[in-house]
Amino acid sequence: MKLLRPCWPVLLALYLPAAQAQLVWQPVLTAPGAHGGHGKRPGKQFRLKGERAGQHSVVLHQPDLALQSLIPDEGVVTVSSTGMNNYHALVARQASAESEAVALRYLYLNGKPSGHSPSELLAQPLSRLEIVPAPLPREHRRYETRKPYRFEVRFDQQRMPQQPITLSTQAGTRLDMLTDEQGILSLTLPEDFAEIKPGRRNNRPLEWQLTTYIRDQGVIYNTSLSAPYHPSPANWQSYGLGLAVAALGFGVGLAVNRRLPQQSRRKSK
Repeated sequence: MKLLRPCWPVLLALYLPAAQAQLVWQPVLTAPGAHGGHGKRPGKQFRLKGERAGQHSVVLHQPDLALQSLIPDEGVVTVSSTGMNNYHALVARQASAESEAVALRYLYLNGKPSGHSPSELLAQPLSRLEIVPAPLPREHRRYETRKPYRFEVRFDQQRMPQQPITLSTQAGTRLDMLTDEQGILSLTLPEDFAEIKPGRRNNRPLEWQLTTYIRDQGVIYNTSLSAPYHPSPANWQSYGLGLAVAALGFGVGLAVNRRLPQQSRRKSK
């Protein structure tokens, strides 16, 4: 098997038309209360960006590695609860004779304990060319700025050293990078929010995506991995900590002053 990868970035233009044929999952935002008040929520909804003509499939990989085929409705895929509490993998694949495009997204769905570790899902091959979190954020954690994350780029389950990979964010950041000699990418998400307000719930998350591609035996493989990211809580915690320290210092000074004998206070004046 002979793999051809673009010399970064000199030969990128030779592959650019195919590289642009990229599938990416984008969340469909719904207004608060759109699920009908106390009614059942419709599930998480996503739309594929970059669809083209060709064989097309959408599959949800469950924590127990069972597969569930999903059918888009007017271009929107709805992922409902599977009854299992853990990470699931949403995979879209579009293939032709010349190319294969894959969109990957890991979703945390609530339910009963699945009895399976996320590492089982990460070890499961989802496509020939993959971008794999190493590892996924822990339960109730999120991708945040200022924190380092690691990803593996694999082709046929083999890590790809010095593989070109691009980070793009909803805020417009674009970074062209390479995996290291072990096929691992170390990445700190940029803090490119236009405005950051105190409190996580006061900041709408933005989307990031990693994309990579190679050519193997005349077929170009494109793969994307996408997820939301949030501003680091350090943005408002550091401000709150400063106020707390100042208030503590003021309180301690006031308490000490009250404990001084009346004569000492007069002398200090």
